Order: sequence, then structure tokens, then C-alpha cells
Amino acid sequence: MTKENDVQYQTTASMKILTFLLLGMLFLYQSQAQNLSLEVKVGGIQEIKGSLMMALFSDEESFKNKKPVVAKKAVPVTDSVQTTVFNNLEAGTFALAIFHDSNGDGSLNKRQMGIPTEGIAFSGGGKQKMRPPRFKDVAFTIKQDTVYELRMHYIPPKKGQDKP
Repeated sequence: MTKENDVQYQTTASMKILTFLLLGMLFLYQSQAQNLSLEVKVGGIQEIKGSLMMALFSDEESFKNKKPVVAKKAVPVTDSVQTTVFNNLEAGTFALAIFHDSNGDGSLNKRQMGIPTEGIAFSGGGKQKMRPPRFKDVAFTIKQDTVYELRMHYIPPKKGQDKP
């Protein structure tokens, strides 16, 4: 083997090692970027029965149409504050919609004119308006593991239950 071939062999081997290391770092970055968690704490639950039906959306269109969802959960209500975790999320902007399915029928029950008879909550905080919220009004961004707290709203609220 000549000295020129030896240098070429070492250069090729070094490039292969460098490429392997870069690909490994990229893989680790990708796996971390897609493995975020969102811990959701929901307070103000009026009745300890039924389930909290939660849906996580990533854009205006899916939020408006209620599908497709990034993730969804049905969390049995066992206390006036419930906590659950959404895992394996990518960094991004999301909106969270929750209703308290207190009668266990799997749907949000409403009065005439679409007013909910069961508790509702949306990310974005604040009082609920007399119309469905828009994605941009309730969106939040996660870039790392995140804890998000929100409160159920009932119409009409029981005395002392719907205060901030």
C-alpha cells in the first residue's frame, strides 16, 4: 500500500465515522424533539362522576372540525381536580378542548341554542364566550415538557364554583 493510498483510506474511514456520528446525533435530536409531554391539570370539577373528554388539536381546521386530533383521552373523574399526561408530542402549537361527560353518554349535551349542560374548558384561559372559540384564541405553544392548568366552566355555575 502506497503512502497516497494510505492517506486516502484514512480520509475515507474518517468521513464514514464522521457521517455515522452526525447521523447518530440527528437521530437523538429527532427522538428528543418528538418525545415531549404535556401534563394537564383540570380544576373546578363540580360532580365527581363521569369522565373528562379531552382532545388536543394542532391547527385551526382540525379544531373547527373536531378532527383529526393529535391525541385524545377519556379521564375518569375521581376528584374535583384531575391530572393526566399526553406523551410523545412534537414541539408545536396546540389547542386543548375538554368537556365533562358527567352522564357517561360520550357526547357534550346541550340546551337549545347550543348552550352546554355539561362543563367545558379550553386552553387559553379566561371566561368562555357565548360562541365556540377560535383556534388562535385558545392556542398555546410547547417547546419542552409542559404543565398546563385550566378550570372547568359550567353554565350556569353552581354558587361559588366558577370563580377564578
